Amino acid sequence: MMQRRSAPLPNGPVIRRILVRCSVTAKLIDSGRTVEEKKFESMRLTNNKISCSYCGQVHRWTKKDVILAR
Repeated sequence: MMQRRSAPLPNGPVIRRILVRCSVTAKLIDSGRTVEEKKFESMRLTNNKISCSYCGQVHRWTKKDVILAR
């Protein structure tokens, strides 16, 4: 029987990067922000803009546009 090694579970808070999808190219843009995963639902995000390196436009985004990444 083969044993599998699994990644150790994190001891502290799980920190995620906030990514936003470009509305022109559909590629993900790193916002440069991070958030504790448990606190994401309750946090407020306002006046969010990002300059897109893929299409050159400035995108405005809201919480519903966000993807949390490792």
